[in-house]
Amino acid sequence: MTQFSDYQLDKMFCEFLDEVYEDIDICGYKYLPSRTLREVDPVCYREEFNNWLDSQLSDGQLFEHSDGTIHDEEEEEAV
Repeated sequence: MTQFSDYQLDKMFCEFLDEVYEDIDICGYKYLPSRTLREVDPVCYREEFNNWLDSQLSDGQLFEHSDGTIHDEEEEEAV
């Protein structure tokens, strides 16, 4: 079972954005969608991160344990 740090979750979200959206073209220069969103509108970036994380949790891609940590596997119930 892997426990993800905030940094790792942020990196996963950035990879998702960069795979889903094309590079941003500004005056012929190309920028990654994740970096552009983070720099231009950090509040929107955080909202979208939270939406992405909620989606990952509800789809069963990630699991939040009782202590608030995020893992890639569901916690086994104690017998």
